[in-house]
Amino acid sequence: MDTSFLKPAALGVMIATARLIHQDERSAEVMAELTDSEGQIVATARAELRVRERKTRS
Repeated sequence: MDTSFLKPAALGVMIATARLIHQDERSAEVMAELTDSEGQIVATARAELRVRERKTRS
């Protein structure tokens, strides 16, 4: 995960928004933004994830 802290965040409500950018059978790319109560983006993040088949419990 690559995270960029863009500015200091003031105390208060924060909103995290994440979205799936791309997914195929083996991988996924996701991006996220963290905004403060004034709507200013204070941090962003990007991750490349490996998609694995879920194991069923017996």
